Amino acid sequence: DLENIDRLEEYVAKSQVVLLFLSKGYFLSRNCLREVRAAVTSSKPVILVHEHAETKGGDRLEVLRQECPEELRELVFDFKRPLVRWHRLSDLNRVS
Repeated sequence: DLENIDRLEEYVAKSQVVLLFLSKGYFLSRNCLREVRAAVTSSKPVILVHEHAETKGGDRLEVLRQECPEELRELVFDFKRPLVRWHRLSDLNRVS
């Protein structure tokens, strides 16, 4: 559990896997970019979790891709990383 944002890179380095929860404005956040850079720099396995519902703070994947800084875009999106679409409990109940 992250207790001190100043130690974000240290926490990422100690993680086995990094989940990036892609929501509207994720790549516009200084701390989120620190998280991405730390994960990429330390070669951590990264799983992208996509919030697609715009009413819940999500955005289209193409918009998020364009918001990602160009120097990180290929590293985040183009390495066939796992992409999980975020579903809410009501969605799960509907299909199970």
